[in-house]
Amino acid sequence: MKVLKLNRTYRHGDKEVSEVKFLTPKVKHLKNIDMSKINSSEIVLLCGRLNDSGLTSSFFDELEMDDFMSISEMIASFFPDSQKTGQS
Repeated sequence: MKVLKLNRTYRHGDKEVSEVKFLTPKVKHLKNIDMSKINSSEIVLLCGRLNDSGLTSSFFDELEMDDFMSISEMIASFFPDSQKTGQS
């Protein structure tokens, strides 16, 4: 499990969220995700599946870009052979 501290606090229902806990991915989390063509929509879907904070994918849709990029990089770190965000 990895914990990511967000740059700001977000509201989700009756909770205030300033950090997100992510489970280490298992095969079941990757179903119907094309890892060769990962994009922001698939990262949001993965966030909804991997977080251990009770957050839905719609929560991640509303993040500011700096927090989303931090989460994207953290998600990529689960896949050591994957290309890092922002590189081509």
